[in-house]
Amino acid sequence: MPSQNASSKSVSVIICAKNEIANLQKNLSKVLEQDYDNFEVIVVDDQSTDETWKWLESVVKNNERLKILKSNPDYKLRGKKTALLSGIDDATNDWLLLADADCSPASKLWVTKMLEPAGDDCRLVLGYGPFAKSKGWFNKLVRFDAFMIALQYMSFAKMGLTYMGVGRNLLYEKSLFKEVGGFSKVENMLSGDDDLLVQLMAKKTNTVYQLDPNSFIYSDAEKDLSGFLRQKNRHHSTAFYYNFKMKLALVLFNLARFGSYPLMIIILMTRFSDVAIGLIFVHISLILLLHKKNTKTFMEYDFWLITPILDFLSSIIYVILAFKMFIRKEERWK
Repeated sequence: MPSQNASSKSVSVIICAKNEIANLQKNLSKVLEQDYDNFEVIVVDDQSTDETWKWLESVVKNNERLKILKSNPDYKLRGKKTALLSGIDDATNDWLLLADADCSPASKLWVTKMLEPAGDDCRLVLGYGPFAKSKGWFNKLVRFDAFMIALQYMSFAKMGLTYMGVGRNLLYEKSLFKEVGGFSKVENMLSGDDDLLVQLMAKKTNTVYQLDPNSFIYSDAEKDLSGFLRQKNRHHSTAFYYNFKMKLALVLFNLARFGSYPLMIIILMTRFSDVAIGLIFVHISLILLLHKKNTKTFMEYDFWLITPILDFLSSIIYVILAFKMFIRKEERWK
């Protein structure tokens, strides 16, 4: 049953959809069936050209919790933000819980667990949005990347340096959204609704993260490298707008994470190859030791023993991404 602390809060779950009829048919019922009393689900159709709206009209007749609307074209915000703002404006409840059409809650306690830490001083809750497991190494690589991103932004949040959450599992107070001016400061950017907005809202004392497995919400991973790089490129497009302190912290973090690989390769090519072999052994041991607990916490058991390999492959991906960002083209959110 929902906890007393959580059940006293009213929440609007907002899902933006653009040509997502298949995902909505697959996942919407799992959101509507949450074991929570005081919530509504708002699905915003962002100018779909498929049968999304027709299907939503047929579903809304049979569910009092569900509200459907079309994104307001008068807002003229970039990317997903027009649809999001349309849903936020229509929300009648105090708390806003964001998800995507391709997301499937891990349990019927998703809403309850995301709301559990909210209230008092906490006005912003960062959730975990892992990718669903499937066969193959590429799926493990994509899931490992999501795991590392979550580990990174939650660790920074713990230090009082909150810089992002993921829009597919993010909770904040509607009044907090209004206090920072909503999307007004990021309206001309393609992305920014789940990192730049979070940076505007987050303070050291008002933000927590939730790692209860029941609070997770799963989505399908990209199936190929080009799609994965395109997604990463879009997400990283806002990093140029981070403040200097945050940029420096992230650069140092990634240098510490990836900088050892070229160093070890260089040493391997010299007469000090024994030193490089020793460094590789220490590096692998540290990664395994670090992630033994983390993979358990994030329910990603199956790739613990291969985290050193996945970490190395990730370093190659990020080098490719760095080059790709210099020649990137503008993209739509869908």
